[in-house]
Amino acid sequence: MTVSLSWYDYRDQFKAPQQRELHFDPIDKQDITRQYKGQLVEGWMRWIHLRDGIHLLIEKTQNLDRLLIECPETVWRLTWTFILSGKQITVDFPSCRDTLSINKGGFFLHGHGLVQYSYDFTDPGPFFFFTIYVRPDVLRSFVDDASEELPQVFEHLIRPNERPCYKRAGETSPIMNALLQQILQCSYQGLTKRMYIEGKVIELLALLMEEEADIHEGNAQASVLDLDYRDRIHYAQEILIKNLSSPPSLMEFARQVGM
Repeated sequence: MTVSLSWYDYRDQFKAPQQRELHFDPIDKQDITRQYKGQLVEGWMRWIHLRDGIHLLIEKTQNLDRLLIECPETVWRLTWTFILSGKQITVDFPSCRDTLSINKGGFFLHGHGLVQYSYDFTDPGPFFFFTIYVRPDVLRSFVDDASEELPQVFEHLIRPNERPCYKRAGETSPIMNALLQQILQCSYQGLTKRMYIEGKVIELLALLMEEEADIHEGNAQASVLDLDYRDRIHYAQEILIKNLSSPPSLMEFARQVGM
């Protein structure tokens, strides 16, 4: 059964009476986690506000039915959403008759600009998302002259409010995934946590921007990895992250991964 609902009705699920606030970091008022349980969805979301203009949303959610969510036309921020776990999500853009499909190990990028779309959660989940929101002035702050104009190769990421935004689906590279895991596993609190996480987010954004430049300059190579091979690489990375102090031998490592 597929349940269709508007974006506003969907967000109302997170305002249910059962909602309660949690604290991953009780000394940071800009790090807020809310647990929720609505009629159609349950889970938790963690908002981390870093420097003005960079926000993180870490969300683990379980839909209780297959959901089709219609979002109104709006001006959206520059956003990267990574799917850390969960099955396929289809994003449909009716105004330009375009559709993107994103699976576990992938991400969805849409730039600043006008957008109208719908989410089709083809499987109820659970899903685990990691989203980075970036305001245009944050990118411009890295420009090394007074003009604060982005290089031409990045201009498509920041479009005027009345123009349709840029969008694409991509694959999360092993080094990107390692940075995501380092952020999620950060054990610091307060100031040191914010410095650590912001540094990792800037490093991750640098990799994403470099990939974007390669694509628009025609230097990017298409991925030739099939799904099974890619999953084995992600599993190999998980093994290494969990055993950094005592990694397995090469033969044992190959046996565990099945390669």
